[in-house]
Amino acid sequence: MENTEYSNSNEETQLTNTTTNTNGLSPKWIGVISYITLVGWIIALVLNSKDKNEATNFHIRQSLGILGLFLAANVVAIVPILGWLACAAAYLLAIVLWFIGIVDALGERTNPVPVLGDRFQEWFASVN
Repeated sequence: MENTEYSNSNEETQLTNTTTNTNGLSPKWIGVISYITLVGWIIALVLNSKDKNEATNFHIRQSLGILGLFLAANVVAIVPILGWLACAAAYLLAIVLWFIGIVDALGERTNPVPVLGDRFQEWFASVN
């Protein structure tokens, strides 16, 4: 049985899990793994497939959005000069969002990343 406590303070949602999944990893670490490249995202998705955890699903959706931002930045980079500038800005944004996502996963918080986090949750709602 899973023992989960929810608390909402200072507009920050924190999720604390006192159990681990059957794979031996806590949802916190599966959430962190999801931010480590596309391979990490796939591993997290597989690890979370048996024992679904909403906090882990949240971070899987956030990290997928950030990976998509990196991909979109690479596509925009095809355009000379303006595309390169847009790519640099998108990369900077993606790196900041990636860092924020990892810190939130380590802190067991389910805060959407700034700017696009709520959209990522909408767009990837079917990913769980």
